[in-house]
Amino acid sequence: AANGIVHEINSVLTPSSVEEDIVGKVVDSAENDMRPELTTLLKLLTSDAVKGSGIMDILGGPGPLTVFAPTDFAFRKIEIDELSNEQIVEILKYHIVEANLYSDDLNKDDEAPTLLGENIKVTSTFPFLQIDGKSN
Repeated sequence: AANGIVHEINSVLTPSSVEEDIVGKVVDSAENDMRPELTTLLKLLTSDAVKGSGIMDILGGPGPLTVFAPTDFAFRKIEIDELSNEQIVEILKYHIVEANLYSDDLNKDDEAPTLLGENIKVTSTFPFLQIDGKSN
């Protein structure tokens, strides 16, 4: 074209005025098979165990937030069915930090406070991220 350039892209750009909250991103990813390994997390976030805990309000709020989202593989390592609702909420809160933590900004042994009120130790060595000594 003589009057400009067209770039083809494989996704829809959304302005900040219509950005989804972090829950919407997890839901869309799991439902659209983009991230099918997050289905257990999605089920837990929408379960009766989490209702009334405030987690969904925080995740749907303005942020900033970082969620260290356990995959289905990670959840298979624990006996979810044997946990109480309180334990499930505590586990989920332990995976959420009220800050934007970019892996490029993390240094060796940085600590971040979780929603549970306990600090996690976060270490980033590109392309790997370790949380309390467990890697992605």
